[in-house]
Amino acid sequence: MGTAAAQQKYNKKKADLEAGTGAELQGDKGARNKILDIRQIIYFVEVAEQESYSAAAKSLNISQPTLSIAIQKLEKEFGLNLFYYNFRKMNLTSEGKLFYRYARDFLTAYSHMVESSWSISREIVGSVSIAAAPVLSKVYLGELLSIYHQKYPRVSIRVESKWGSGGLESLESQGVDFALKMLPVDQGKYDVIPMVRQNLRLGVHKSHRLAGRTSVSFKELSNETFLTVSDDYSLYQQFVSNCEAAGFTPNIALSSTDCDFLASLVGRNWGVFLMGQPLWDSVDRREIHLLDVTDADVSWDLVLASKKGRILNNAGLAFAELAKEYFAGDRHKKE
Repeated sequence: MGTAAAQQKYNKKKADLEAGTGAELQGDKGARNKILDIRQIIYFVEVAEQESYSAAAKSLNISQPTLSIAIQKLEKEFGLNLFYYNFRKMNLTSEGKLFYRYARDFLTAYSHMVESSWSISREIVGSVSIAAAPVLSKVYLGELLSIYHQKYPRVSIRVESKWGSGGLESLESQGVDFALKMLPVDQGKYDVIPMVRQNLRLGVHKSHRLAGRTSVSFKELSNETFLTVSDDYSLYQQFVSNCEAAGFTPNIALSSTDCDFLASLVGRNWGVFLMGQPLWDSVDRREIHLLDVTDADVSWDLVLASKKGRILNNAGLAFAELAKEYFAGDRHKKE
């Protein structure tokens, strides 16, 4: 069916619903009285975006039969064929593509309605969950969550320790509401609240040959022994890219998910380590000297990410609003 024909058919169904005519949706009388379960729309959009029932079911944390039945019911209620199976993928029909566009608009409007309505509630209750590496939780969540708890004492707060890509994986599975992440983050899939924009700084032992300097070119580090975060961190990928651009293969003595541990090894003269200034400020630096690094990408931009299109509860919406205000403060901007 062509796009024009699909539009005409969909407009007929839409007119039937709006006018409450005698049109029956597969035997159900009184189209105006039809109650659509919003979960059906959410399920449909997830299948359309995942192009797979199994992947969508996993993301939604429901069984595949439950998802399949919901889509079949949606097709029956609207009298539309939304998908066809081809090359091991669920593809949208012309009708399905048109319906998907309206479905996305509907979910966006619904999310905005919820976001606009939560403030009229006198009391915020429920739960909010955040995924973050432990060192980021220590530096950035302590004060923020204290303020949040004082404002909304009946909200249950859960912070999960997640390293590297684990935070985004938890967002995808809807295991958490938010994740603290270093850019880049796919902003086509995630909404982001800017947190910190600063530069990485190089930590060396006070007896190191560079300890008397204030800055160093990344190319000068070709013979250094490095300490790094694990390879599923954005920070590690950035480090490797800098090494490639500088024309050398790094000598990595040790990698870890624990930035506090890596910083302590710098103090024991194991090697050098690149880390954001706020994290350096949180560790014992009595035996450590910090330098600025030039001729490399040393940007260190952190964001609070949430899955785009996910409908948050009042507690989550309240946390997002507070986080926007909190991280907009001068003390969190780039120095």
